[in-house]
Amino acid sequence: MVGEGGLGKSFMLKRVLNRYPKSWTLGRTISPAVRVSLTDGMKPSDLERAILKELGDIAERKAPDPSRRQLVVNSLRECGSRVLLLDEAQKLALVKGARSDDRAAGPLGDYLKDLYDTACIAIVMAGTKSLQAVVKQDPQLRTRWGGEILLERYTIDDDQWKSLLLALSRVLPMPESTDLLPASTALLTASSGNLRQLKVLVSEAVRLASREGAMCLKVQHLAKAYAVLSFPVPTPFK
Repeated sequence: MVGEGGLGKSFMLKRVLNRYPKSWTLGRTISPAVRVSLTDGMKPSDLERAILKELGDIAERKAPDPSRRQLVVNSLRECGSRVLLLDEAQKLALVKGARSDDRAAGPLGDYLKDLYDTACIAIVMAGTKSLQAVVKQDPQLRTRWGGEILLERYTIDDDQWKSLLLALSRVLPMPESTDLLPASTALLTASSGNLRQLKVLVSEAVRLASREGAMCLKVQHLAKAYAVLSFPVPTPFK
């Protein structure tokens, strides 16, 4: 899943976690989905520790590399894990280690290939467009991760933009209902079609409206929020 920052990649991964949450029995953790964020310079051993931590296995994280690798596979199976969600996966391009034209993701990419084959678990990678370049360059990654979702900014002609505003209107924590659709064009201009910028703007507008004791969100609250957040002038809210 590829797209620039703020388009909803992390949001969608969190939605998967919320839909398939962890549960516990007397002697077992059930974790259908496991989410880990890659970090700069992450090594396979670092990823193993992060996965084990998410599965609740703390005592064995310092086990030697060979036994820890098998422990990861066993733990995923024991916890009933069906998918590994890797956020910030563009950092595969920043991982240190030996590389070649057909091993663009380096040692961590090789580990993910092995984990995919050994644990028989789906792996979803979400990152910026540099992730797309890494996968395309590595034929073994390309054959294992053939599916690609490309996220783009919303446009005014996009029905999903209107659906998003309708959904936001319904969940705003205001005493009376708000309709954001009349401000559709202004909101698109203000946020540049970026989900994160939209959420930041509307959240600030709700804060300002609540402080004033307003019953619902109005255009003037969006305009004030736009100014408070120091967005580029002039304001699109009239």
